[in-house]
Amino acid sequence: MAKYPMFRNLFLFLVLNSLPVSALGFYPEERMDFSFELDSSISNWVITGAVAETRVNRLGFSLYEYSSEYFQPGLHGGNLDVTQLDNATTAGMALSGNYLGASVRSRVPLLEHLSLRLQAAYIYHTAEQTLISQETQLKWSDTEVEAGFGFHFGHLEIFVGTAYYAVDGDEASTGTISQTRTFSEEDDTNSYAGVHLPIDATGSMQIQVGSGARKMTRLVFMRQF
Repeated sequence: MAKYPMFRNLFLFLVLNSLPVSALGFYPEERMDFSFELDSSISNWVITGAVAETRVNRLGFSLYEYSSEYFQPGLHGGNLDVTQLDNATTAGMALSGNYLGASVRSRVPLLEHLSLRLQAAYIYHTAEQTLISQETQLKWSDTEVEAGFGFHFGHLEIFVGTAYYAVDGDEASTGTISQTRTFSEEDDTNSYAGVHLPIDATGSMQIQVGSGARKMTRLVFMRQF
């Protein structure tokens, strides 16, 4: 299973999700939120003047400490793969790697059925592959700031908002093409919408789509401990 990290993570999530709360060492009053997340995004990266359409697929986990509605720190990690168009150093490649980061989010009640949603995150990514005589490695940080509103209908929430992204990365290539270049994202603002659905007393799922700087789809399964 080690050869297929995404399937390994899915298996781990299913095992954790089937365990009783006491087996995980958490208690309800601590209110830890554990999430299994799958997302895919397409955006344009500017690599030393050239533009490459870039798809990033991520499969991983998030863990939030539910300190209060107003302050919820979180950790994120998982596996990823990257494919690009119009970049000679990654032509024919599906680069794979990992990501790790931290975030903080806040949910501020405004009215009975309306809340303010705020989130900021810093995520570091690495991906690489060797294809015949070409080896390419990508390393980049992604700073994200999101602000939006949640509309509550019982346990159902519909949310909308805007996001700001800042990508700062390096590409290192050796082989047929040997060079080091920097890259960033061509655009930096997005709009998004989604729905948060309860599954049972402690579980829920979230579906989110975005457009603008990134054409994005995200699916999240959450469990509170």
